[in-house]
Amino acid sequence: MSSSASPNATDVSGIPGTSPSDPSTPESKVAHINIYPAGDITLAVPHSVEGSTKQAIAYFLVNSQILCVASPVFRAMLSKTSNFKEAVSVSNKASNSEPTEVQLLDDNPKALAIILRAIHLQSEWVPNSLTTGQLYEVAIICDKYDMQRSLEHWLQKWIPQRESEASTYPHKWLFISIAFSRKDILSNVSRSIILSYVPPKGLSSRAVFDPHVPQFYVDEILRKREAVIQRILDYIASLLYEYGAPINPIPLVSGINGELKCQLKPHETELCDIFILGHLIREFKRIGAYPPSDTFKRSSVNYMKDLLSSLKFPDEIIVQKPRRVSPSVEAPFFLFDLLLLWWI
Repeated sequence: MSSSASPNATDVSGIPGTSPSDPSTPESKVAHINIYPAGDITLAVPHSVEGSTKQAIAYFLVNSQILCVASPVFRAMLSKTSNFKEAVSVSNKASNSEPTEVQLLDDNPKALAIILRAIHLQSEWVPNSLTTGQLYEVAIICDKYDMQRSLEHWLQKWIPQRESEASTYPHKWLFISIAFSRKDILSNVSRSIILSYVPPKGLSSRAVFDPHVPQFYVDEILRKREAVIQRILDYIASLLYEYGAPINPIPLVSGINGELKCQLKPHETELCDIFILGHLIREFKRIGAYPPSDTFKRSSVNYMKDLLSSLKFPDEIIVQKPRRVSPSVEAPFFLFDLLLLWWI
């Protein structure tokens, strides 16, 4: 099986088992693929050819009973109990009559050829490995016709070979993991998108995601991203409050008594806290985190993490006298990755 030049290529040339293009249709590229020579159904798959105005079409001769076993969607369309015109035509046709033609719109013929070969148990025609683009196209068709279980044997070969590419093509793998019910991949890819997502300017959030991904998953990923960002902002605010809480509160005000953080001599400790508070406020303002600017809130979580991880205290506090500051002061910078793992 030859791979296409791009994940979205739809030229029918290169499909194993095809006959030469039909010379009677010069404006078309026509392929005839006899998946099952004694088949009773011809699947007609029209498709545009990338980079051309010509119309491509592939005809797959297949067995309707095999389709019904492999796909609940085809079963509803073609079974003997179905009222669809295609099913009636198959049931009423004579044994020597032409196969019933069924048009399948918007399907990738190369991906469909792989699936049809697989469910007709023609292993010699099924590739042992697929590119991420090919696997994505197979996932679209499997999701459309509910054929995941029928391909499980092959998925156990194909997916592990390309799973490492999920970080390179997260949005394609988000759909692949959903279509093929791979929860472990779905979890990792979702987390990657949560960390790297940047809201598009002038477009809806949906525009960034693959159109085949169900809206539920899009909403859940965006919800978790917003929750993580809010936790980051809350953490910054709590850190500033920790150093800004009065040490000797007004008697009439209760519940706001703070604790000193620095481990200096008693008469120097409060000044140290004040110094750290001022430094934190200045640094958070510098990166737009306090008060949170629109630019900061529209950044990716990864970018926020890099900004916060880059914050450092002056050398005279951390480097020359590291014991003056409790470990909790360093936590937001050195433990940020661990906090993200816990938050997502």
